[in-house]
Amino acid sequence: MIPIKLIIEGLYSYQKKQVIEFEKLTSAKLFGIFGAVGSGKTTILEAISLALYGECEKLGKRNISYNLMNLKVDNLYIEYEFKTFSNEYYKFIAQAKRKKVFSEVSGLKRAAYQKINKEWKPIKTTSATELLGLSYDYFKRTIIVPQGKFQEFLQLAPKDRTTMLKDIFGLQRFDLYDKAADLDKANKTKLNQIQGQLTHLAEVDDKYILTQKQALIELKQALTATSEQLAQEQKQFQQQQTLQTLFLDIQQQKQILQGLLAKITEFEILEQKITQYEICYKQFSVLLSQQNSKQQELNQLTQQLENLQKMLVAAENQSDQAQQVVNQAQNEIEQLQRTRDELQKALPDITLLGEVKIWLQKRQNLQQQAAHYQSQLHSLQQGIAEIEQQKYKIISEQLQHYTQDDWQNLDFQQLLNQVQIQIQQFESQLLDIEQNINELSIKAKLEEHAQNLHAGQACPLCGSIKHPKPLQQTNIIAELSTYQQQKQTIQQHIRFCRQQQTYLQALATKLQLQQQHIQQNQQYYTESQNSLAEHEKQFIWPDFRQLSESEIEQQYSQSKQMQQQIAQLQKKLDTQSNTLHSAQNQFSVQQNQSNQLQGQINSLKNYEQNYQTQLQILDQQITQALQQTDYQSVEQVKHILSEDLKIDVERAKINQFNQQLHTVQQHLHTLQVKTQDQQFDPEQFELSKQNVVELENRLEQHKKNIITLEHTIQQLQIDWQKKQKLQIELGELEARAHNIDTLKKLFHGSGFVNYVSTVFLQDLVNAANDRFIRLTEQKLRLELNDKNEFEVRDYMNDGQLRSVKTLSGGQIFQASLSLALALSDSIQKTTQTTQNFFFLDEGFGSQDKESLQLVFDTLKSLRHENKVVGIISHVDDLKQELDYYLTVKNTDKRGSIVAYHWG
Repeated sequence: MIPIKLIIEGLYSYQKKQVIEFEKLTSAKLFGIFGAVGSGKTTILEAISLALYGECEKLGKRNISYNLMNLKVDNLYIEYEFKTFSNEYYKFIAQAKRKKVFSEVSGLKRAAYQKINKEWKPIKTTSATELLGLSYDYFKRTIIVPQGKFQEFLQLAPKDRTTMLKDIFGLQRFDLYDKAADLDKANKTKLNQIQGQLTHLAEVDDKYILTQKQALIELKQALTATSEQLAQEQKQFQQQQTLQTLFLDIQQQKQILQGLLAKITEFEILEQKITQYEICYKQFSVLLSQQNSKQQELNQLTQQLENLQKMLVAAENQSDQAQQVVNQAQNEIEQLQRTRDELQKALPDITLLGEVKIWLQKRQNLQQQAAHYQSQLHSLQQGIAEIEQQKYKIISEQLQHYTQDDWQNLDFQQLLNQVQIQIQQFESQLLDIEQNINELSIKAKLEEHAQNLHAGQACPLCGSIKHPKPLQQTNIIAELSTYQQQKQTIQQHIRFCRQQQTYLQALATKLQLQQQHIQQNQQYYTESQNSLAEHEKQFIWPDFRQLSESEIEQQYSQSKQMQQQIAQLQKKLDTQSNTLHSAQNQFSVQQNQSNQLQGQINSLKNYEQNYQTQLQILDQQITQALQQTDYQSVEQVKHILSEDLKIDVERAKINQFNQQLHTVQQHLHTLQVKTQDQQFDPEQFELSKQNVVELENRLEQHKKNIITLEHTIQQLQIDWQKKQKLQIELGELEARAHNIDTLKKLFHGSGFVNYVSTVFLQDLVNAANDRFIRLTEQKLRLELNDKNEFEVRDYMNDGQLRSVKTLSGGQIFQASLSLALALSDSIQKTTQTTQNFFFLDEGFGSQDKESLQLVFDTLKSLRHENKVVGIISHVDDLKQELDYYLTVKNTDKRGSIVAYHWG
């Protein structure tokens, strides 16, 4: 990751918007960010962490929005643009807003974008883990190293350090046990399958196949013999079958002829009925049909006339009812209109009452707001008093052994300065004691050497073999013990004072926040009082000046009730108007319906008279037709016609019967001629039939046996070839199983991954030693023990090994820097990038001038390795070593301000 641009606004001490252009800084390969303590240097790193991961070292993820935001602003905004190892450009944005209540801040909202064709387009992910391949924990150990975290990789437990290397470099790819187990499982499954298949093929061999082929030849010979015998028997059976068919047909035709002769009388009677039906149909059918139709129409007309008369009576009754509803609705409408008009005259001006009510409500809200701010001021002032009490308690109880009488009157900053002076005094005493301890330690060593000097033997220090005045033994051990006790006592004093200093600083910060809140609430209280006074001037209704708020509310409620009554009356008026309109329409409809019904009744009476005349004429015509026939009455004619004979159908039946009788007689004669002088033997026919069926079944069985045996032989040949292949494959799988078992033992228990991790870590230590040995002037070297723990080989003490925890603060920084650079080199190789970057935010204050120069020479040499390193420090002497750097200054009015320095 290479930073390009960072925008900060409203974060911690960054009150106003600040833009940091990194491109010119990173082009120098080594740059710095400088400023006093509390100026906002480290905030630059935290802004980057917040944009990329949504968390930072100080706060993690708890209540992050409120604690991040500057107390003088209402918006927090961070925008970070960078380039990845694959030369892709991304931008992450994080922002939050303060709500109406000062202590409430919206959650930190984050978004991410990618530059595609010179345009920023949003992407789904809002975490840089996927883009950078580093979680937040690893990011702050390899790229941006926060204060107090630089030596964390050096002091991690071996297991955690191994886990980190696995995640960063993807060493899980060397965990091959599961893959080997999967191969073993698949191989065993295939081995079991082949063994099972071979079990089923155990009896298959070439001798068995030869035996089956010989049996197939014998079956085919039997099939030929059976086919010839069947052909002869089928010829005889067909002759018997033909004769059987002829005799059965003769018997059937005789039965049919006997049935037809029995129906001759029935068809003669049918012929007579058809003749009578034709005479009646021609003379009377039309007249009787017309008479029946006219009579039905007359009956329907009479019934319709009766229904219309009933409907006319009902319509007249409904018309009378509608007239009554009209009269009643008109009376109710007049009464409702009078009541509504009276209420409207008595209705007060509700608009004016509403304006007065709104004014009163606003005044009440302003009064409550002023009371709220006054209550908050009181609470905040109590909080300041509590803070002062805590300060007094610290001075009187915790710091009573270090304070003076006038400390009670000091403010927090003055008190912190006094505590710092006390710490510095203790530290000065500590330096003197440590110097004495060092001098005594040297003397103790010299005394030890002096005691081991012997005449004629070379001195290990100067090489002389003469020792005229050896150092006399003194009581150094007791004196060393006394100084060691004094050192421990002063160190305890320093730790205790620093604890109290930290607590006092927290109280000072809390006091500052309380004072800011008081100032804000005092301003809000004054504004609310001014708003209340201004609101009082806006009262413009003199008629209501003497009325109380409850009286105005009562009048307003009464007015509302009257308005509701008027609305209800109007609603009733609308309902009655609708009722009146509906009743009037109903009355008109009923009147029209009565007139229409009367007209229909008159018309139907005329039709009734015409139908009666037509029926009389038809009766006369039917009487004349009876006189011309032999029938005595109309009922006799109707009886004949009631049979409703289908003349064409019935005559067709008679013709079909006569034709069928003739056909049967002719066919029976023909059959008798064909079978003359021949006899049919049923027993001989059945015997021949059984022989044919038996031979057919035998032939079919022969065919099935041949097909089955051919298939068996074919399958046996396939199985024999398969068995030979399976035996070869079985040998290969058994050899593979042995090899896979060897791999499983090799990869068991992540042993191979741990081995690879150790190799990576050892390579990392070797790379780190290239710088660490040079930084320590060939005095120290990093090594790994058999537990993968870091140790130091001390060449100042005969190359003895000791724990890294025994290193001084400056030496720990040098070791951590060497490991960080080596880790950066490894990441650069893994990601195949041409350039790498990391920030360093601590450590320089622990170095002396010579060590600091050596560290800086090391960092400057990284320019030739395509590394970009940013350092953050309050040590101004470092500026002389850098051509490009930023300075950060925290001002009272604008907060933190960034300034550039080039060359």
